Amino acid sequence: MRNGVGFNSVAGSCQKFIQCIFNLEMLISTILKDCPAGLFWDQDKLTCNYASEVDCTEDPCYSKPDGDIAHPTNCREYYTCFNSVSFEKCCLPGYAFNAAAGKCESNSACVDSCKWGNPEEGCTRREIADKHSYEQAVGDEWIVMSCPLGALYSQEECKCGIYDEDYVNTPPPPAARDAECKPSVQLSFDSGTYDESGNFNYVQNNGVVVESGVAYFDGQSFLRIPRFANVDFRKTVTIKMKYKLDGAATGQEALVTNGDCGEKQSIYIVAEQSQTVLGLISADSADEKSATIASSSDWNEVEYKVVDGELISAVNGRQANTIVDGIIKRKHCSLQIGRGDGFDNFKGWIDELSVYLCAA
Repeated sequence: MRNGVGFNSVAGSCQKFIQCIFNLEMLISTILKDCPAGLFWDQDKLTCNYASEVDCTEDPCYSKPDGDIAHPTNCREYYTCFNSVSFEKCCLPGYAFNAAAGKCESNSACVDSCKWGNPEEGCTRREIADKHSYEQAVGDEWIVMSCPLGALYSQEECKCGIYDEDYVNTPPPPAARDAECKPSVQLSFDSGTYDESGNFNYVQNNGVVVESGVAYFDGQSFLRIPRFANVDFRKTVTIKMKYKLDGAATGQEALVTNGDCGEKQSIYIVAEQSQTVLGLISADSADEKSATIASSSDWNEVEYKVVDGELISAVNGRQANTIVDGIIKRKHCSLQIGRGDGFDNFKGWIDELSVYLCAA
């Protein structure tokens, strides 16, 4: 990987993983992270996944018969083994797990706390109207967090753990998505290259100059948004922007891609001399779908939208609809503005760039 964000598993642990942040020349930093309780790190899918979906030999129940086993260091915690997969459990305060009896028994000497969460000792999460999310207490504030795809939050268990298959296979209706659709990143360039969506996403500026509310890319400069590294776009994403070439295009110049980290992008918008190419690669078939639309030598208004199995491309009001198979292929890479693998760097001006994880 040459830049962007990468992820690796941790030897000896099913739940820990390392996030690596790279630039063009070197590794910038590594961050050790933990999956939420009940989930294992899935190196194939690059996300925390249900333990039953991950083959991890470090699982305490790996190759063990069904039943309950004690935690090696915590007197209250224990595992229920089923089909060689562990499910984390915890005894109530004042109780300890007795491995010989295979159950929790009263034990005042056991004062360990449970990292897996128990409402009885003060759950730091609370339910909200959307059962696929919850609010997490952070200091004096409550922050909305999402459950893994297909999971529902249970206040009784203080965690995400109920599988909702209908939610995976049936996305919310378009009207519901549109009513709540807000940009995840918004760059108007009125205040430099800062995200104005209210989400405060970090935007790495590599030589882009902003003047009079417009960003200029000199053919070497580019922006990188790590927020979109390893994002599961699934079947819905919208990108809106305006661009103008500075002189003649040298070939295909990258406007927006999620490539340039050692692997080919699955989302791209590129500018040619008299046309704009918008495309994607799906995870299911690895097929590449694209649309080519005539563009102007002046400012071009571009909209890239993937929704309900269709890539809807528009340039200056001219629209092309392309049928796509399956979900958008997930990539390790950050979102790149003005740069992408296999394309020339963009030379020209960009304005009013917004990215939505919904059909805007």
